[in-house]
Amino acid sequence: MNQQPEVEALMARVGELTRRIDELEASAPAKAPTGELSRRGVLRYAVAGAGAAVAGTVLASAGRADALDGDPFIVGNSVPNEAASVTTLSSTGPNNTLTITNKNAAGSALVVNNNNASSGSPVLQASSAGNGGVASFTTANAGGIADFTSTSASDATSAVSVQAAGTGTALDVQSSGAGTGLLVHSTGSGTTVDLQSAQAMVLNVASNLVAGTTNAASVVQKGSGSAIVAFSFKAGATNPTVLAQHLGAGPAIQALASLSSSTAPAVKATTAGLGPAIDAGSTSGGATAPTIRVVQGGSGAALDAGTVGSGVGVYGHTTGAGFAVYGQADGAGRAVVGYISQTSSAASCIYANTTGSGIGIEAKSSNGRGAQFTGKLAQLRLVPSSAANHPTTGMAAGDFFADSTGRLWYYRGSKGWIQIV
Repeated sequence: MNQQPEVEALMARVGELTRRIDELEASAPAKAPTGELSRRGVLRYAVAGAGAAVAGTVLASAGRADALDGDPFIVGNSVPNEAASVTTLSSTGPNNTLTITNKNAAGSALVVNNNNASSGSPVLQASSAGNGGVASFTTANAGGIADFTSTSASDATSAVSVQAAGTGTALDVQSSGAGTGLLVHSTGSGTTVDLQSAQAMVLNVASNLVAGTTNAASVVQKGSGSAIVAFSFKAGATNPTVLAQHLGAGPAIQALASLSSSTAPAVKATTAGLGPAIDAGSTSGGATAPTIRVVQGGSGAALDAGTVGSGVGVYGHTTGAGFAVYGQADGAGRAVVGYISQTSSAASCIYANTTGSGIGIEAKSSNGRGAQFTGKLAQLRLVPSSAANHPTTGMAAGDFFADSTGRLWYYRGSKGWIQIV
């Protein structure tokens, strides 16, 4: 509260009373001193004492007065320095505009509060018109550099909001020592990290960014929830929810299930839409490595693909000259095996069909037999043709042909057909 006008009025009244006393004493006859005070003397001392009391009261209450617009900022004041206007502090020199130091280990150097519950403005806002960082936090001890906490259980806003309107990084965290660059943990039921943007998460690992052999990002879940959950809520979005890129020789994504007794998968992908759960592609025209490599160190299947509906368990597709499905066995096992476990099934175990003029099934053995057939009803069946006789063009030596009458023919090349049965 500003008491300056009130003090000036009181002091003006004291000066007027003092002048009146001086006028009365000047007009009165002189008296010999008796050692006793006259009524005017007593009045003079009373007026002087009143003026001193007013001044003392003002001085005594100056430290407790609230600061208003235009008043000086009072340090050590237990009553808030309140003002309705904005306080601006600027410096034209090369040094810091404001330096705050806390020499007490128990207190904070700077505490900023926003006590307005309905306010939507940030508690602390910093901006930079240059190329330097907006805020720089440094600590020389083992304590945290900055602590951002939202203590309201019903608060739905973010404790920290970082935004970049340009092409620069909104948040750049680097660790030059053995510590973690960014550690985020949640002790409640909320999400530890929630990333939302055109690309929900972009993780770059380059040798010039990470000079050590430690992980660029490490996510640990000690509870029953998921370590990472990524969502893309935009229905028309075409960017990936998670994009991992490695500029070195290592894998972009590596998943490890380290619990030896666990039957859970290291990677699980699920889709509720019409697209694939996993879409992998190789954009390098000269790449010879497989787009997806699956290695099994035990006796289980390296890749287990199945469907509970009428869809295809494994679908191989190619638009070039390569194989749609290729099986290679470097050991003593078979390259491709088809098996039907349902005893009541009448479906073919392996079905081949081509709309071209090529062979439906082609088998070759460099040292053994090209094909071997075993069956309870018959080892081999030739489905009779709808034609009543063998063809006259397009034959090749070694062809077998069963016509519609039940005759079996064998083509001997230049010697023509011969009826076997």
